[in-house]
Amino acid sequence: MRLGIYLHIVIALLSVKQGLSQSYFLNGNAAAIGGDCYRLTNSGTYQIGTVWYANTLNLGQPFDLIFTMNFGSNDNNGADGMVFVLQTVGTSAIGVTGAGMGFQGFNPSFGIEFDTHPNNAQTDPANNLSDPTFDHIAFLRNGNVNHALSDNLAGPIAASASNINIEDGLDHWVRITWDPTTDMVRCYFDCQLRIEHTVDLENTIFTPGANVYWGFTASTGGLFNVQTVCLSPNIAGLPDNVPACTNGSVTLNAPSVPSATYQWSPVTGLSSSSAQSVVASPTQSTMYYLTITSNCGPAFFDSTFVEIEPPIIVNAGTDTSLCAGSTVQLNGQADSGLNHLWTSIGGSIVSGASTLQPVVNDGGSYVLTATNSLGCFNRDTVAVTLIPLPVVQISDTSICPEGSVVIDAGSGWQSIQWSAGGNNRYRTFDAAGNYSLTVELNNCFGSDNFLISPVTFSNLSLGSNRTICQGDSVSLNAGEMALWNTGVTASTIVASQTGLYAYTIQSSNCSVSDSVEILVNPLPSVNLGIDRTICEGDSVIISNSVAGLWNTGTISNTIEVYDPGVYTIRCESNGCVATDSVRVNTILLPAVDLGSDLQICRGEEIVLNASGPGNSAIIWSDGDTSTTLLVNQSGIYAVLVRNTCGNAQDSIRILVEECEYSLYIPNAFSPNGDAINDVWAPEGENIRQMELFIFNRWGEQVFYSDKLFPVWTGGVADGQYYVEDGIYTYLIKFLPKNGIDPVVKRGTIVIFR
Repeated sequence: MRLGIYLHIVIALLSVKQGLSQSYFLNGNAAAIGGDCYRLTNSGTYQIGTVWYANTLNLGQPFDLIFTMNFGSNDNNGADGMVFVLQTVGTSAIGVTGAGMGFQGFNPSFGIEFDTHPNNAQTDPANNLSDPTFDHIAFLRNGNVNHALSDNLAGPIAASASNINIEDGLDHWVRITWDPTTDMVRCYFDCQLRIEHTVDLENTIFTPGANVYWGFTASTGGLFNVQTVCLSPNIAGLPDNVPACTNGSVTLNAPSVPSATYQWSPVTGLSSSSAQSVVASPTQSTMYYLTITSNCGPAFFDSTFVEIEPPIIVNAGTDTSLCAGSTVQLNGQADSGLNHLWTSIGGSIVSGASTLQPVVNDGGSYVLTATNSLGCFNRDTVAVTLIPLPVVQISDTSICPEGSVVIDAGSGWQSIQWSAGGNNRYRTFDAAGNYSLTVELNNCFGSDNFLISPVTFSNLSLGSNRTICQGDSVSLNAGEMALWNTGVTASTIVASQTGLYAYTIQSSNCSVSDSVEILVNPLPSVNLGIDRTICEGDSVIISNSVAGLWNTGTISNTIEVYDPGVYTIRCESNGCVATDSVRVNTILLPAVDLGSDLQICRGEEIVLNASGPGNSAIIWSDGDTSTTLLVNQSGIYAVLVRNTCGNAQDSIRILVEECEYSLYIPNAFSPNGDAINDVWAPEGENIRQMELFIFNRWGEQVFYSDKLFPVWTGGVADGQYYVEDGIYTYLIKFLPKNGIDPVVKRGTIVIFR
């Protein structure tokens, strides 16, 4: 409802249930600076900014707008001003910078300019807008700011009644009214009516019943000011109807008018009758009227109808209970078209908190709140009692092989259910496995899982009776620790005597046993006696008390042996085998060979060697008993060798002559890599041809060379391997330089490392 013939007052009404507010669209350099204030231009040249109210004005209805404007503090160098604008371009509209004040170019439009820079023939001949020299107000249309043209509807007139300059850095109170009945537009500046004019906005500028966007524009050019405008909440007017919740309240805010008094009526349900902002808490729907009087123009009259919404009906349902660990669905009821929200005190909501049927899983109080689109609400509470689950505990147990076990479920249950079937208190189980028991108490179910483990034994059988041979044994394995009839506690025992062997295993009140009989058979008699020694060419008889298989392939109790070696007999009786061995050693017959007669040069020496594998005693003709004899004089030299099997002898003639050659033959060397005496080599003079033979103690040739004065490193087969330390025999055949008969030299070489 609107009262009064002038205008309707701007009142901000904020409901505690639902906030009523407006929004603005900013363009260009415009920026929000807080408190519903907006800076349209900053302290910079050629800036432009616009701010537009989101909701349009219906020009078929009167309006009364109150706001404050600040034009900056630059006077002589300030520019350019701001414009209050009605337009149909939209909320993104923006004009041009400089003298156009951001308004120039809007068509159709109606503007009230607050111009702070004179653009006239004297100050700006190139941009003459016929501005007066003072800061002024004018009514303009269609984005034209030239006062000399027909779009200048009223003015220009000084903006302030007391000062030609409004660029003073102060906030200036501005009021603009429109009455569609009289087509009258009025503009108040600092509580003074400065300009009014009859303008048919609906027919000469816009169309009848037009809804127009309204707001403010500002710009700077080569000069500038910080230009701001501050608006009141709900500046477009008080709603005709304001909804309120039952037992709720709303806040009614009147605009701030200088030196004003406020009168609200009726006073029933109001927090104050004379405050600018009051809280209305009526018990029934009420029309409230407001009158504002001040020295800033005629009185303001307005009204609003605070309408009490019907009470919200909500029912959380009946109290219920649930078993621990389970869920229950609550069943609330409320009017349709409402928002629902469940909350809990000590409870827990699983799902559906915003529905009428939430699912909960704990005891406590659950509150259903129903809220309508205005924020009005009502709530109801339902109690859920948590019933603990019955506790049943069945201990794990075990079962013997081919046995059974009885489980007791206990007493006092409403019902009993075994997973293996049956509903009696006692249940007999014949097999191991995982089982469960479910019991019921107070309509809630509890269960327990239990394990019946089989008692197992690793090895329950010792096998069949067996026979072993004397000296053998058999391992008897029970598979795990057992008590044997021998008195031993072990998993395994070794049996080597005839008898019955048995074990017993005890585990978890279960036992198992087994036995086996062991028979020990004697070994056949085998004894070949001590090792024998025979002479080369002789034989020996080896006998056993019983016949057997010899390693010679003969089956007999006696064999005749001629050769050295190990002789074995294998005898078998009742599956038992016995063996015995004897070694036959052969003593070689003594043998000696001193070689052919030799000629040596005077001053030379030759070594005669009587060693041999069968020679155990040596006697030279001069009585010497050494293996070798050193000779450097002419004569016949004889040697006798012998052992237990016989004797042998030999002799050699040595002739010492005057020779035209010389030959030095080393008798030892040490091939150990120390660079000292590492090689063996004969040296001499007047020798033109030579052959060298070297033999081991068994007469096997280990080295040969036909080179003159050859070198031997101890290698055999071109150095593939090396001989061991010991005594080696050499034979050297050579031709003297002036002779035609070969000369033979024999001797021994000692190798030591």
